Order: sequence, then structure tokens, then C-alpha cells
Amino acid sequence: MGVDIVDEAREAAYRDRPHVYDDYLICDFTDLSPAEHEELTSWTFNALTCVAALGFGDIPVPAFMQGVNLLQPDGWLAFNIKETFLERSDTSGFSKLIRELIFSEYISLHHVERYVHRYSIEGKPLFYFAVICRKRRDIPADFSEQLG
Repeated sequence: MGVDIVDEAREAAYRDRPHVYDDYLICDFTDLSPAEHEELTSWTFNALTCVAALGFGDIPVPAFMQGVNLLQPDGWLAFNIKETFLERSDTSGFSKLIRELIFSEYISLHHVERYVHRYSIEGKPLFYFAVICRKRRDIPADFSEQLG
């Protein structure tokens, strides 16, 4: 199952990788309708992968939390983030969320690995972290609000 907020993503997925997704839903995870929520929960997801979309405002914190909450207990969560998002100097909402989640009872960290995600126009390596976690329980709706 693929999910995005824009139809162009679904079109590109079906065009470039026509056999990868069983289905692809266009919806807003910050404002799911009851029908969308029911459809998503019917899939009983055991893994969520999010690549190169976190921390730049592409996916809002509440949408990411909704995605994690759609995972079954003990489901796998895999994502990557720019290395600076784990630094205390980064005070963005997503950075705070990830740092707090890693040390919470909601997920357990299994692996973190720093790697060169790509090279800048100047040829400098841009480092990211690949993060693998296991969901333990749902994240409360007010969790991100508690981060300040």
C-alpha cells in the first residue's frame, strides 16, 4: 500500500514501478475521513517505510504520528533523516519528535546507521541516518504538543 497527499505521486509510482503497490491511496493523514481510516486499518500494516520526506515540512508531525499509529504492535518502522535532525541544536518539531520517540515507550530503536545520502552541487557529501525501529504502542494524540 502506498500513500501520498498528491495524485502525481501515485501516477509516478504506477508509471515507474507498476508492480510494487497492491493499492495506492491519496489522502491527508492529518485529516483522514472515517472511510479512509477504516480502509487503512483494514490492511493491518506490519511495516512503514518513509524515505527522504521527513523533516523538511513534506510530512507534518501529526501525519507521521498517524502513520505510526496505523502500524500493528511490533510493526517495523524504517525512515531516514538528515544527520542534523538528531542534534539538539535543531529545534524543529520533527527533530524534537524523533529524538523524543527514540527514547519513549512508543517505539524501540533497533538500528541507526549514518550514510552518504547524496552529494551537493559542490560535490560535498550530505549525510543522513537510516533508522529502524519497532512500534511498541500507539503514540498519544497530544504527544507532539508536549514537546513544546
